[in-house]
Amino acid sequence: MTKFIKLLVHVMVFGTVAIFIILTILEKTLFEDSETLPHEKVTKFYSSNRTVKLLILGSSRGEGDFIPSILETNRKGYNFGLPGTGNKIWYYMLLDELDNSISRKVIVSIDLTEYPIQEGEDYNYNYYLKLPKNTHLYASLETSTKTKILPYPFFYFGNLKGFVSESLKDYINLTTITENGFKGNTNVLSTRQFETISSDVDSINIRFNEKLWLDTFERISKSNDTVYFVLAPTFHSYLKHLDYSNFKNNMQELSQKYSKVKFYDFSNSIHHRKLFYDPIHLNYNGAITFSEMLRDSIKKE
Repeated sequence: MTKFIKLLVHVMVFGTVAIFIILTILEKTLFEDSETLPHEKVTKFYSSNRTVKLLILGSSRGEGDFIPSILETNRKGYNFGLPGTGNKIWYYMLLDELDNSISRKVIVSIDLTEYPIQEGEDYNYNYYLKLPKNTHLYASLETSTKTKILPYPFFYFGNLKGFVSESLKDYINLTTITENGFKGNTNVLSTRQFETISSDVDSINIRFNEKLWLDTFERISKSNDTVYFVLAPTFHSYLKHLDYSNFKNNMQELSQKYSKVKFYDFSNSIHHRKLFYDPIHLNYNGAITFSEMLRDSIKKE
């Protein structure tokens, strides 16, 4: 029995060491090099040795509509868009960015949804596996999200297959093109799928929270950053269901009072269906067109 216990202990020890080694190799050679793994994006965003000059924040529109190399040359831009997070997560990432003393440009993609800025769901706890706890973003997470975040390396258990699959997709790039956090679709939905999404939507009223935006703009004015809030292109058949004129007008009026705050409305700027993946997301060619338009507008400031 004693020999069996010793053997069992040795197996457990060597097994644990082997798992640590495998996870370390995967992390250093595959996960950290991934362009689009959400938890690695968050890690890069909060890295103390981050050298990027342009940050792009948002959800899936942010990730797939804004090309860093077009908006900032010399590979000094990075797209930190996190799919599925709506308007909540980028808001707290922005607050964390404003707290540091380094001067950067920040582009924020605002989703035209019924959900208010700053509110919403965390979407997926996997995004925050390595998130520092002394951040605005961590403080904003739901309790149910925080309880799922295990310490390293245990947070990989149950997630490893998905992480490996997503990382390999970055290298293969069959239907997407990735670059510094950007992930653009190279195809489009079928006409039927496209039209179904456009028609299957109720009227949406986008509200303007004056107190929140005033507080946010004040924070920006006291920081070293310049922040560009952007409404990315939406296909016209979907856009007609959105009541956002009050939001847009208030954003334009308020932003003009702050030299470090810019607001751009490109929501109705692209009308060719072939430049959209679906009614609310551009494809890669559309992202090129839009990124060039935004770059030229910023240069005129």
